[in-house]
Amino acid sequence: MKSKILFFILTVLVFGSILVTGFLFFKTDIHKFLIIEGIGILAIVFFCILYNRLVKPYQIISSGMELLKEQDFSTR
Repeated sequence: MKSKILFFILTVLVFGSILVTGFLFFKTDIHKFLIIEGIGILAIVFFCILYNRLVKPYQIISSGMELLKEQDFSTR
């Protein structure tokens, strides 16, 4: 649970900084704005892949460890 919260805090910080940086260039240079927002979209895809590969398996392992602590051997 703790890793999930830290992951989402990191996600909000990264996307917040990308959005703020993008909107700084919105009125002055539209090309820079589009490039930064494209990077933001790629970062969203990257974070979704990272979540599926790191956080979900960690949660499965930690729930399995909890079942072993409770000596519940009937759960698959």
